[in-house]
Amino acid sequence: MACGRAPEAPSAPTSDTAIEAPSGFAVAAVNGEASDGRPALTVRFTRPLAQAQDLGQFLKVTDSEGKAVDGAWITDDGERIARFPHVKAQQEFTVEVLPGVVAADGSTLTEGLTRKVQSVDLPPAAGFASQGSILPSIGTDGLPIVSVNINEVDVEFFKVRAESLPRFLSEFQGGGRRGYWDLDQLKRIADSVYLNRFVINASANERKVSHLPVHQIAELEAPGVYFAVLKQSGQFDSQFQTTYFVRSDIGIHSRVHGDKLWVATRSLADGEALSGVEVSILDANGAVVVKGVSDGDG
Repeated sequence: MACGRAPEAPSAPTSDTAIEAPSGFAVAAVNGEASDGRPALTVRFTRPLAQAQDLGQFLKVTDSEGKAVDGAWITDDGERIARFPHVKAQQEFTVEVLPGVVAADGSTLTEGLTRKVQSVDLPPAAGFASQGSILPSIGTDGLPIVSVNINEVDVEFFKVRAESLPRFLSEFQGGGRRGYWDLDQLKRIADSVYLNRFVINASANERKVSHLPVHQIAELEAPGVYFAVLKQSGQFDSQFQTTYFVRSDIGIHSRVHGDKLWVATRSLADGEALSGVEVSILDANGAVVVKGVSDGDG
């Protein structure tokens, strides 16, 4: 991955094989399209299908070498579509529809057909690989992201103010997609410290796990809690992928003994006990309920 200075997926295409002017109960089209973010094959019928039937007996899929493809057919869109999900992207398949498929009105498909169809590309997408990370100064590859068919992403980093940490933990802990209104509240508790475009080197239709080199960026070196907002370069959506991460070399281990909580602090660099570390315990609303300082044993 390379860095360069710079300031959910769109609708996927379909690969259609239409059937001319079908009449009665018949096949209307055989398509390659995306379903739930994955390539799929579909057979569209002119009438809703009967539910109590095994479509696998009548609908067959083979690859370019003539080998049967494992999978199962499901129906949607008012039972008019039979869908074969999770096929490989940009591959040629042969779909064979045999006579005998039953419609909801009791009519039966009398004529079969065979069509070649091309599966579509995976829809472009990018997001963070975790809802929260601890990134020490050494021994880390960076902040992980997962992408497919994306060349570049824009990421803005915010550093949470120390006095606002309880509120942040109450309102922003965890990652996922967030809208403009949520993110606009960040300015009350965090400061934007870095914005950059990151280049992703990946092959087409490859699910790529990359690491943003936050440990090599001076603006992100200071210990603390950071919040990251990601978008696809050149895309403008109302929702953004987010996550938070902690820059710290302090590790905390806790155990409960009856009605007592035992907490120990250790260095993530060498595992040694750390003294003088202030430890706070927060309630579900992010308010501090107990505060203490570690002794010589951590």
